[in-house]
Amino acid sequence: KAKIVNDNIVQCVSRGETRNAIISGCITESDIYGEIGELIAGKKPGRTNNDEITIFDTTGMAVQDNVTAAMVYQVAMNLSLGTWFSF
Repeated sequence: KAKIVNDNIVQCVSRGETRNAIISGCITESDIYGEIGELIAGKKPGRTNNDEITIFDTTGMAVQDNVTAAMVYQVAMNLSLGTWFSF
């Protein structure tokens, strides 16, 4: 009864926890509600009531990691936070 959301459906079906649920027969690929990007972009609604449960499986995507790192770095620079050091 929960909404199953993945960061990338193809990737999660082939190597994420979603894959394990499919192999065990708990769900099928058609039970996956959508990708997190669809919810963020407003193409699909997230939770529609307080009782709704969402299961999120993320296998991680390099582009998300890179964008997140750049955003954290920019915020740290803007707030003069962190310690600079050479490798």
